[in-house]
Amino acid sequence: GIQEWWEERIKRIMATSGLCKIEMIEVDKTIEGVDHLLDPNFRGECILTVGLAMREIAHDSCGVISIGPFGCMYSRMAEAMLKKELRPEGIVRMSHRVKLPKEIDSLPFLAIETDGNPFPQLVEANLEAFVLQAKRLHTLLDKTQICETRRTKTNVR
Repeated sequence: GIQEWWEERIKRIMATSGLCKIEMIEVDKTIEGVDHLLDPNFRGECILTVGLAMREIAHDSCGVISIGPFGCMYSRMAEAMLKKELRPEGIVRMSHRVKLPKEIDSLPFLAIETDGNPFPQLVEANLEAFVLQAKRLHTLLDKTQICETRRTKTNVR
């Protein structure tokens, strides 16, 4: 409808900058991807956060950072699910969706709660560790066939 028309039009305009790509939001696919974790009738930002993270990891991104307000129940639920799903036991469940090199034992994930104040040094240190893990994953994916798929997909956009 109208919303999709405007979404595509705005994204096409923004994509001319080269800083973003045209990718339509597909909420149904995002929710379907995590129906083994959450009931699809469970609406709200938790299912969307988990679904998008699981859909994008190792495809268009080499890590997931979940930022939420301090003490937010939905952010904490998403954090708990993603911590488990981006580790070995979750990767096994993901294997039918994502082909990952055998060297990967976990996928980069960082959950940050914020109350609006500057981040403490611990969060900054965790952020640096996250970046190193994401670079490692990117390097491993570049050495596999996944790289060709990712390059082709990226060049098309």
